[in-house]
Amino acid sequence: MMHRVICLVAAFTLAPHLVAAQGTLGSQGYGYNGGEASTRSRGAAGALAEFDAASPLNPAAMLQLGRSAIIIQYDPEFRTTTVPGGSTSTSVFRFPLFAAMIAVGPESRGMVGVSASSLFDRTWGISDSAVQNINGDTATYRQTQQSRGGMSDVRLGFAWKFTERLRAGLGLHAIVGSNQMTTVRTFPDSLAKYVSAQLTSDLRYWGKAVSVGAEWTPVDKITIAGSARFGGTLTASIRDSGQLVSGRVPARFGLSARTDIAKGAQITAALTWNGWSAMRSMLQDPRGTQDAWDGALGVESNGPLTFGIPTVWRAGLSSRTLPFGVGPYGVKEGSISGGMSFFLGQGRSILDLALSRAARSASGGLSETAWTFSVGLGILP
Repeated sequence: MMHRVICLVAAFTLAPHLVAAQGTLGSQGYGYNGGEASTRSRGAAGALAEFDAASPLNPAAMLQLGRSAIIIQYDPEFRTTTVPGGSTSTSVFRFPLFAAMIAVGPESRGMVGVSASSLFDRTWGISDSAVQNINGDTATYRQTQQSRGGMSDVRLGFAWKFTERLRAGLGLHAIVGSNQMTTVRTFPDSLAKYVSAQLTSDLRYWGKAVSVGAEWTPVDKITIAGSARFGGTLTASIRDSGQLVSGRVPARFGLSARTDIAKGAQITAALTWNGWSAMRSMLQDPRGTQDAWDGALGVESNGPLTFGIPTVWRAGLSSRTLPFGVGPYGVKEGSISGGMSFFLGQGRSILDLALSRAARSASGGLSETAWTFSVGLGILP
């Protein structure tokens, strides 16, 4: 009996992890990166992030609000992952963003803000059945794997308006978080001679980074925004053990241009470089982690009064490479999005809504589709 238990534990521990064991195509490695975009920015496929006060990428963008604010966000996602031989559907419910900003200085020329956003989300679950050879016996078991948690980007930001055409900002970042993974393997009652097993790992993350950003209006109706994040050391450790891996927080450079195309309507193009390879040393299989260029195009326009409430409408397209691939293959994502905002309480609160459809793919017949509904609420006292 004891010999069979030992064989089971060894097989359970050393069994190779296939693609399905990672949960979803978008959550490989340390998890899914949503671009740290607010609901407003998600409505334009992320194209507005460099100009968006709530998205914690360009610290200078905090001045866009012109007043103090508190912003919270909720993003449920519904995914269908397809692998050779079948498909599975999962849902993830995130609260990916919280931000608070206070206007300071004469004529509110400055802004100080703190935000907490999801850098990597690694929440997923999957359950399947398989056959295991244990010490010469063939046994059918059911295995359930769950992962909860991820890395958060906590930023303290400062911004100042130097002139009507030039704004700049600085951000100090702490990368923190945890991730608990649980795998349970159970056998049917008819195989009572085998003992069910459960493995749990609890990871802790810590890192730091600094960011700078600016907005510049060289001529009327055209504004350029850019930001850069420079990553410091990033570590992942197993709780209550001495096991530790380290890399660096991925560097990021973003550039966007916005121009008026009609009265009350603007179009924005964005280009971003992400240095995902800075985390290769933290991965067991680093081959699918490559630096990447991402692009997005979005439009934002004043909309009609809805039930007597002013609205703003948005739409956008994006294409990007996700941080972590499947083996040597990168994961590509294309998305189309739409959204709108309602200005409530005589402008003292803003309700943002966005809906996006993403398609992800990797070599080997792997694909995934996802619907994400985003709700953001801003309070402007």
